[in-house]
Amino acid sequence: MDWEMAALGAGFMLVQARALTSLTLLYGSTWLVGAAVIAGTMALSGAANALVAARPPARRWPAYVLALGAVLAMTAPLGSVLLGLPFGTRILAGTLLAVLPVLFSGVAFSSALAKSGNTARALGSNLVGCVFGGAAEAASLVWGIGSLGLLAALFYAAAWKAGAKGVDGNQRP
Repeated sequence: MDWEMAALGAGFMLVQARALTSLTLLYGSTWLVGAAVIAGTMALSGAANALVAARPPARRWPAYVLALGAVLAMTAPLGSVLLGLPFGTRILAGTLLAVLPVLFSGVAFSSALAKSGNTARALGSNLVGCVFGGAAEAASLVWGIGSLGLLAALFYAAAWKAGAKGVDGNQRP
């Protein structure tokens, strides 16, 4: 099991769930929320892949620091600030804030995948992590929607630690 990729998958699922719920409160329209989250996720995933393809990062820790910061920013109660904006600006700013962690975690994901010795194991581990993250969404029933962002941050921190150790548990250079 590639624990870095698994933790990235779990964190991704929790970020998506948090984005869907927070944007539903902001927009009030389910079809608009779905379109915004999917479009934002696809755009930022593509941007992360393009960044890594153009210039692979020597280290992944900056991507993890930025991903953690973006996850914590998305948990801040900014709804009242965003609601005061014009509708188009609110959609753009709200969507960017909600899916920004995807850009940074995508850089970590793409660079980890490129350096993995076994692509099938890395992608399989990521899918297992996605399933686990989907199951972890149930925590919001107990602790509230805000807990999704905090759980995502924990999974991204675990991915960072696992990536620093390496798949086999040895310290990476």
